[in-house]
Amino acid sequence: MCLRILGSGGIAGDALNDWQRRTCGELLLMLEGGDLDDEKFLELCRKMGLLERLVDRLLSLGRLDEAVAETKRVDNKRLLRLAEIFVARGHGGIAERVVAEQVEATGSWIMMDWLKNRCLETGDLSRALELSRQLFLIQPTFSRYQDVRDIARKLGAWEHLRAQLLDPLISSCRYDLILRIHLDEGEIERAIESAKVLLGRDALKTWDADLIENVARVAEDEHMDAALEIYRDLAERLIGARGRENYQRACGCLTRIRELYQRSGKSEEWDEYILDLRERNRRLPALREEMERAGL
Repeated sequence: MCLRILGSGGIAGDALNDWQRRTCGELLLMLEGGDLDDEKFLELCRKMGLLERLVDRLLSLGRLDEAVAETKRVDNKRLLRLAEIFVARGHGGIAERVVAEQVEATGSWIMMDWLKNRCLETGDLSRALELSRQLFLIQPTFSRYQDVRDIARKLGAWEHLRAQLLDPLISSCRYDLILRIHLDEGEIERAIESAKVLLGRDALKTWDADLIENVARVAEDEHMDAALEIYRDLAERLIGARGRENYQRACGCLTRIRELYQRSGKSEEWDEYILDLRERNRRLPALREEMERAGL
C-alpha cells in the first residue's frame, strides 16, 4: 500500500483507513522527512493523520494558535496525547487551558484526572483538591477518597472536608466503601457498625464478604464479642447462599469462631453452637463434607 502511494508520486491518503494512513505517513516521513521543508512536512502530517507530529512541529515553529486549533478536532484520548506534547514543549499552561475547556464542555473524568495530576505536578494544590473532590463525587471509590485525603491533609483542610465526602456515601448506602474507609482510618467500632449493615442486606456480594471478614479479624483482640457475632452471621449467610465455594468460606469463619471461643475459655459454648449449626443444616451433604475437611 505504501509503495503504491510512493510510486504514484502522490499522497492518496483519502483512500486509506485511519490506521493505514498513519502507518503510511510514518513510512513516508522515515523515507522523505529529512528532505521536506516545514510546509511540506505539515502538509504530509495533515494528509496522513499524523496529528501528534503535526502539533509538535507547529509548536517548534512557534505557531501556537495553529497548534491549539488542531486540538479542537480530536477525541479525549488523543487530546491528552497532544496535551503532553504541549507540556514537553514548555507550553503547560496552554495544555491546561485546552484540557480545562474540554472538562467544562463534556465533564470528562479522564480529562479531569489529567488536569488534577498536572496541578499536582505544578504545585497548585488548591485546584488539585477541588478536582479530586469532583472526581470522588463522580467515581466514589476508595482510591479517589485517598487522593482527596492526601491533598487535603497537605493543605490542612481534611477535617472540614471529610464529612462532605462521607455524607453522600451514607445517603446512597455505600456501606461497603464506608466500611473500607473506617478500617483504613482505624475506626474499628464504626467499621463494625457498617459490617452489620452489610450483613443485613438481602444480597451479599463476594467483595462485601471479604470486607466483613476483614472487619472481624481486626476486631478480634479488642472487640471479641463483636467479632464472634460478625463471623457467625457471615458464616450463616454464606451457608444460606448455598454452593461449595460459599461453604468453604463459611468453614473459614467457623474455624475463627472456634479459636475465639477457645481463647476465651468458652469451649462448651462452641460445642453447643457447632452442634446446633450441624443439626439445622443436616440436609446439606456438601456442607458436611467441607466441615469435615476443615476439621469442624
